[in-house]
Amino acid sequence: MARKKLIKVTFPDGTVICLSSRTETMLSVLRKIGENKMSIIKIKWKHLPLVSVNQYLKFGEWMKPICPGWYLNAKSTPADKYQQLLQIDSQLKLGLKIEFECGFETQDIEQKKHIITGNLLVKMPDGEYIGNESSVDTFIEAIWKLGIDEIMRIGLTWNDFQLITRNKLYANQVQIDTDRWIVVPALNKEKLKLLRVIGAMLHKKIEVSLI
Repeated sequence: MARKKLIKVTFPDGTVICLSSRTETMLSVLRKIGENKMSIIKIKWKHLPLVSVNQYLKFGEWMKPICPGWYLNAKSTPADKYQQLLQIDSQLKLGLKIEFECGFETQDIEQKKHIITGNLLVKMPDGEYIGNESSVDTFIEAIWKLGIDEIMRIGLTWNDFQLITRNKLYANQVQIDTDRWIVVPALNKEKLKLLRVIGAMLHKKIEVSLI
């Protein structure tokens, strides 16, 4: 069996990022680069910005939250991600060392510790774990994967608010698609409870925990 090629990124300050998921490596690198530099990245992918404030409907669950308000279009091959990181480094003049090879030691234990600080952790029916720095991003990504339209069809309400609407009706809503807005509970324990309710109503086995 061919060995898996991984992406390893070394920052000038000595920080090394290399995870078993090439997507998570790229997301971690972008978070390290910082929210204030996201608007400087001018790279197109599939004729749309690679890093964007918009969540493109056609790419669905491939739109991954980087930080509040910014998303990565992750629907690309590992080799594409390597090239994209090279372009980002060139544009921002970061001085990164970016390698794409087999045999790198990964940092998934460290990543798990990092995820835990977000408090909310979701295990999806396919076994994938979702855990971002922001519990709001974790909540929204879980909603994407469960199916926005499926959830909307069951007509769920939360604290007397319609959970998903086509327009913004309430102050505690966040846009999750072109014409979809969702109520996001303020407390992590409420997000946990709501995700469990949605999973049960959709008959999808998910595990949600606060750590």
